[in-house]
Amino acid sequence: MSLRVKYSPIEDGLDAIVLDSGKDRDAGSIDLECNPHVIIDLPPNDGKEPVAVEVLWISAYLPLEANDDYCAETDTLTIGEELETATLVAESGDLSLYWRPDRNYPDELTPIAINIRNASKHLAPAIEANQQEKTKPSHEYVETAR
Repeated sequence: MSLRVKYSPIEDGLDAIVLDSGKDRDAGSIDLECNPHVIIDLPPNDGKEPVAVEVLWISAYLPLEANDDYCAETDTLTIGEELETATLVAESGDLSLYWRPDRNYPDELTPIAINIRNASKHLAPAIEANQQEKTKPSHEYVETAR
């Protein structure tokens, strides 16, 4: 399955949509348990396989190389808790969603992390915008005599 990734510089948000999921994106969404700035869209009834993921303030994860949650060897960005606690993985192309039983309701599952493989490719617009922001000339105001 392939992803279509859009970056909004105004919201500093990354929207990753699974193109060939064949499922309704507007069916329902939940927040990643440990990160309320990650919104996961799920299909109705059947599932745990993500239809789309939105990450707000994506520049907080940049530059990728300086982020402890980025693996340069696999070009994978992980957002969320440690994956050792995961019990279920749903994959949609370059997007993986990790689940575990809910602490309060053991019969229910809670999303705890996402992986974005080929992160440098999918985050390219955000990376470029982040680099441009850092190289923008600063506006210095100088008081002049009247």
